[in-house]
Amino acid sequence: MPTFADLDYEYRRILHLTGGYLPTAFENALSADNANLGGIEYTRAILWRLKTYYSAQKQIKEFIGKRYSAPASDFLVETVAFYLKVAVKLSGLDVEVASEKTIVSRRGALRPDITVWRKQEVLAAIECKTQLGWNRDDWQSDFLIRERKLSEYFPKARLFLLVMTGSNWGGLNASHSNHSEFFVLLKNLWPIDVDLESQYISGVNHRIEQLFQEIFSGL
Repeated sequence: MPTFADLDYEYRRILHLTGGYLPTAFENALSADNANLGGIEYTRAILWRLKTYYSAQKQIKEFIGKRYSAPASDFLVETVAFYLKVAVKLSGLDVEVASEKTIVSRRGALRPDITVWRKQEVLAAIECKTQLGWNRDDWQSDFLIRERKLSEYFPKARLFLLVMTGSNWGGLNASHSNHSEFFVLLKNLWPIDVDLESQYISGVNHRIEQLFQEIFSGL
């Protein structure tokens, strides 16, 4: 007589594959023939992952009658970190990418979403947000506080902000146009609504390649 655990094996296997397959996905990505920071294929790949995540969450919500999807913030960080590691490797840079790593061994120290290291030195850091609707008025002051904290220990390190979508908070305004630290991936769409089949992806505000190029220029 099969148990719940027996019958649930296939679902657990699929969940396990999402983590277990990651090293293979990384090696596969290194063989891409369109990995050009002047293009849009990094952006497309990241949006495909996000679109798939949101699609899966939509199905879960509908089936069990759940009101809210699981937050995508962690998945966004993991996805951007993955492709930043790919870009670093393909560019032959002698740096390491880490996620949620404390910048110094001190209680309460800054722990950015993504950091780029050379040995024990932080060269760049990225804070990732899915959207800024809840903090639409104070996000820039919060960013400046974190930037100062980072510069206390690593004066040459640059801090960047990546927001997945401008939907629900209005996106960047004209006063932010001269800031090379702020990036919004999609203007006013969520990944699940983006058409990724066409050569040109409508709705993109900043390509992720622009962020990677900005990081690499300071290494």
